[in-house]
Amino acid sequence: MKVTIIGGGHIGGACAFGFIKSGSVEVNVTARSQETLSKYQNSGIVATSDNVEAAKWADVVILAVKTSQMNGVLEQLKDVLKDKIVVSMAAQVTPEQFSGYAPYLIYAIPNTAAAFSNSVTFLSDISAGKDRMKIVKSIYDTIGICIEVDYKMLPSGISLASCGIGYAMKYMAAAVEGAVELGFSKDEAAKIVCQTVQGACMVVEAEGFKPEAEIKKVATPGGLTERGLNAMDKGGFTESVINGLKASL
Repeated sequence: MKVTIIGGGHIGGACAFGFIKSGSVEVNVTARSQETLSKYQNSGIVATSDNVEAAKWADVVILAVKTSQMNGVLEQLKDVLKDKIVVSMAAQVTPEQFSGYAPYLIYAIPNTAAAFSNSVTFLSDISAGKDRMKIVKSIYDTIGICIEVDYKMLPSGISLASCGIGYAMKYMAAAVEGAVELGFSKDEAAKIVCQTVQGACMVVEAEGFKPEAEIKKVATPGGLTERGLNAMDKGGFTESVINGLKASL
């Protein structure tokens, strides 16, 4: 499958590196700056500043440009996109803005863990149809898990997984700060926190995602874990997480 990503910035680049690692996708990426293009050297990804030629080459064209740039890119590619599967990774650009440019449109919202094949990607079929949706899903399946949702659910998906990866990192950063106060070096703290979070994910996945049940196993009454959890709850930990998710809708 030939995939062109128009816009090789953070999220476009993360997907490009994830796709090429799969070995099942040929990838072209476009960018305006030489600095961005240079990061694709020796990666197996073809990088160019020519949006039109890159789009002509592809079976699937992924638009990963900034919202403010989308109209200009669509106008530039208007004669190319009409027979391509077009994927928008710009959630704030409405489907109406693609009218007349992209008859086969799908929205895809991954997160930056795509570069490591661990993204959560939300897919929403606007006008592509079942067969084209299947093709796009097969591409994004190579970089993690895909969840098909109605278009109206995309903001919730962004909050939970795209913004959510930042929220998870916020906890990790706070835990590292706490670990330093407990006497560890920053490098030691980073290794401990990363391994602990990975371990927690493995435990809850193995047990059918029952985090509250797993918490009870380690938080014995009157024990150290319970004391720590009570302090976090007193500080509004759970409420803060929920409020953060809602604020990013």
